[in-house]
Amino acid sequence: MTEEEAEEAAGFERRHAAEIEEEGRRHTSIDAEGELERLFEDEEDDDKVKGLNWDDERKKRGRHPDDEDDTEDGEAAAAAAAEAQKQGFAADGSVGKYFADMPEDRMGDLSLTDPNEMKRALGPSVRFAQHAMLLAEERMKDGGSRGEALELLATLYSGVSDTAYANKALREFGHATGIIDLYPLELMDHLLAHVPGFCTKVRHGSFFSPVDGEEVSVRRTGRAGVPLTLRYDPTLRVRGFAIKGGTRPGYLFEPTEPPGTYQLVFLSAGTFEVLLSAISKDGWLLIEQVEFCIEENDDELEHFAGIERERDNDAGPEGEPKSKKKDDDLKIHFPRRI
Repeated sequence: MTEEEAEEAAGFERRHAAEIEEEGRRHTSIDAEGELERLFEDEEDDDKVKGLNWDDERKKRGRHPDDEDDTEDGEAAAAAAAEAQKQGFAADGSVGKYFADMPEDRMGDLSLTDPNEMKRALGPSVRFAQHAMLLAEERMKDGGSRGEALELLATLYSGVSDTAYANKALREFGHATGIIDLYPLELMDHLLAHVPGFCTKVRHGSFFSPVDGEEVSVRRTGRAGVPLTLRYDPTLRVRGFAIKGGTRPGYLFEPTEPPGTYQLVFLSAGTFEVLLSAISKDGWLLIEQVEFCIEENDDELEHFAGIERERDNDAGPEGEPKSKKKDDDLKIHFPRRI
């Protein structure tokens, strides 16, 4: 064998030995990983068995091995809550509770008469308006006059330190709360007269113009059952109508053609102070007061579809009229629907 061939044979032997050594290391690694996986599986099985044993032990003893620590933590929390209650940081009965009981709803609570406390306890402005209405209604049930009830309402609204909240509640009064014998326009007119700085974007004004050659006047005349035409700028939006003093003569107030025209009919004779309101394009609420002097009318009253509609609305079961007081026999009162 030549020297060159001997060198090649030695190189082959060295390469073959290296390959055998590498193969051995690879097998050793695979075996070790397999053994490690088996060890992990064995440990998981042991944990499951121990967990089952713990469950059995807990069922037998009625507690978990960690319950003792939980109990100690609970006792510490209760002690801390008791100390907070003693220091005045927690209410009575709150120890150990995650959620305190909801506060009592004081809507209709007649002892709740402080305006700022009403705002705090009742929350939304519409609830303030509802509660104020209930207090005024109770004042009248106790024998108070309309004037006293109106004064109470004015005191409640103007007594709130948050003027924006009070004005929002005032706007809710009526359409969102219903009305008793006091009307939103009466209250606003009272506030404008006695607390002029309270109402925002509300003022007295004149927006109904005379028709049929009548002179501009705050006094209008007519006859019972004969429609009166009231004309105004069509860009305004008529908002309200109220008869001051709560008089109930029976009336119909509704829009007619052409646009910018309303029709007002009184069914009884008398002199009535009427408040009307309209909203301008720039958001101002205008309140106008007009005196209507209505004379007796011996002629047969004209048929009005609106009046018949309101009579049907006021009818009781099977079309029978709703009961009314003896002194109201000659009066007809229709709910105001503007």
